[in-house]
Amino acid sequence: MTTAAAPLRVTWVQPEDLVGHELRQAAEDGREAAALARRWRAAGGRGPPKTASGCGGSGAAATRRR
Repeated sequence: MTTAAAPLRVTWVQPEDLVGHELRQAAEDGREAAALARRWRAAGGRGPPKTASGCGGSGAAATRRR
């Protein structure tokens, strides 16, 4: 007898990982998101990332094309 396998998450990006990015973008766009950000953090969610780049910083010179 076989049992059903647990569902497998196929994506590397998880929705809860994107909330901080969206809250940061909302603030940069001038949209009011402070109340939502407070609720998110109170529920244990992470704050916005320190930087908006994918490399975690301003980008090393060695990784840039000229």
